[in-house]
Amino acid sequence: MAIPLRSYRHYRTLASSPGLVSSDGDGTEVEFMDAVFEAPIWLALTLSVVGLCVLVMGLRGASPPMRRFGLAIAAVGILVGGVRRFVDTPRERAVKATRNLVDSFGRRDWPAFEALLAEEAQFGPLAGRPTLAVAARRAAEAYDPRELHVLSVEAVLDASEVAVVSLTVMARAGEGAAAPTSWTLEWVRVGPDWKLRRATPLGGPFVNPSVIEMSIRRIGR
Repeated sequence: MAIPLRSYRHYRTLASSPGLVSSDGDGTEVEFMDAVFEAPIWLALTLSVVGLCVLVMGLRGASPPMRRFGLAIAAVGILVGGVRRFVDTPRERAVKATRNLVDSFGRRDWPAFEALLAEEAQFGPLAGRPTLAVAARRAAEAYDPRELHVLSVEAVLDASEVAVVSLTVMARAGEGAAAPTSWTLEWVRVGPDWKLRRATPLGGPFVNPSVIEMSIRRIGR
């Protein structure tokens, strides 16, 4: 079970590129510890393998300095891998909450879906967790969304513990053709968890945002 980490200001990632986080766009480089906690798993494996190789060479050559150096590299690799595996950064938790939201909607798991909503959640003209939960059920009944897949997800955190997630989802309505739509989701921290505060549809190449807004109003009546 991953351990939440709370001391991070700004994270940005793409679902297809789960590597090191970027700088915040104003020239400020990410801190060293930021990179460690989101280091790719291949880095940990590489450090561990290189460290073990150096350690073996030191043992064969009876070189104490080489043995110590190899052991140190292997230890760093194991540490990085352990941190990467067992510690979730706030950004990662926001991304995970986003994926869980999409997954629960696709599976029609309404208790899980509603649990991810903040009390003041808003979706277009609809407001309030109970209202959005009912609207989600009605939308699933009306449009029968199938085969939901997250194509990309980008999360940005600010100092006020608000996460803004840019999301693109591929879905098929009933027997129709699959089409991508993009969304902006605003998450707020409530205790140790992230709760959805606002969802804004951005549309897609085949779906205009105004059409989604009209559908939301119709469902909310």
